[in-house]
Amino acid sequence: MIMNKFLKNLSINDLNGGINIIDIGAIGSLDPTWNNLLSKLNIIGFEPNLEACSELKDLYRNFNKAEFFPFAIGGIDGVSKINITEHEECYSLLKPNKEWLKRFNYGDYFEVLKESEVNTKTLESMSNIQHIDFDAIKIDAQGMELPILNSANNILSSAFYVELETGLQENYHKETTLDQVMPFMRDRDFLLFDLKTQPPEPRKNLFAQHEESFGQPMASEGIWLKDYVALDSKGNFDKEKFSRGKALRVLLLAAKDQHYDFGYELAQLFYSKGIIYQNDFDNLSELKSWFLHDEVNYNKLSLLAANFVRLFPTQIRYEISQIVHDISKKPSILGFLTK
Repeated sequence: MIMNKFLKNLSINDLNGGINIIDIGAIGSLDPTWNNLLSKLNIIGFEPNLEACSELKDLYRNFNKAEFFPFAIGGIDGVSKINITEHEECYSLLKPNKEWLKRFNYGDYFEVLKESEVNTKTLESMSNIQHIDFDAIKIDAQGMELPILNSANNILSSAFYVELETGLQENYHKETTLDQVMPFMRDRDFLLFDLKTQPPEPRKNLFAQHEESFGQPMASEGIWLKDYVALDSKGNFDKEKFSRGKALRVLLLAAKDQHYDFGYELAQLFYSKGIIYQNDFDNLSELKSWFLHDEVNYNKLSLLAANFVRLFPTQIRYEISQIVHDISKKPSILGFLTK
């Protein structure tokens, strides 16, 4: 039987217990694109900021399972010094690059207030998580991406989805940058499916606040998905490591960001290998079976305004979305048009 929203309606049992995700640098909340999957997520998070870590359990109460550890993940096991900075989201095991940062308005965020010792572990040294078949990795580690990934071969081999916040410039000494991450991920058969730059930062000079001066982007947020089709073509796809539940978890993660075409390509592979059922594949051959969001009937004026935004370049569209979010609760200056 064909079911609309087949993937959204999958049970925890269908998924062999749910989607398993590691969140490194777990301060804050997940991106809203995860909202439709929260009840299916089992999250293990790491956040060295003790106060922030203690607050995370309340923030993640809608998850299937959530567990958080108050220490840093890095490239070595031992005790390291963490730089406690003016802004809590700039804490890092790396030292801020003062000569570079002093040129920008936001450089003060990286001002080191003190150093503190923190227990540092590699993912592969943590025996209590080695039995978990992880599907996704999210890393926001203030420049430590490559040391972490280099010490996580087993987990990276099982993961399909990797979300990385990576610097475009060296805000910290020896920081991992995007140009270093790209060949690393490609060598491991991951494809880049989404890349956003964070809002640009203005330099500390006369034109910093001028509306026609755009500043410089400092960091990116990328989503990488593993190419099992390419692995299969090279004879490296291990069918024995794939259950139906694992395959369905992979397809759910592909659907999360609406990569339906890639998801369907993977579904064809899984079906050809006998991993998913005939009924699964029949459902997945219908586009609506991939939808995770609830359908909304927008009025015509909203649709017109939204499509008008598509005329602008990507960066401008991104900034407009942030501005619209901020002003959406203010009264309309053309209220009569929406009646």
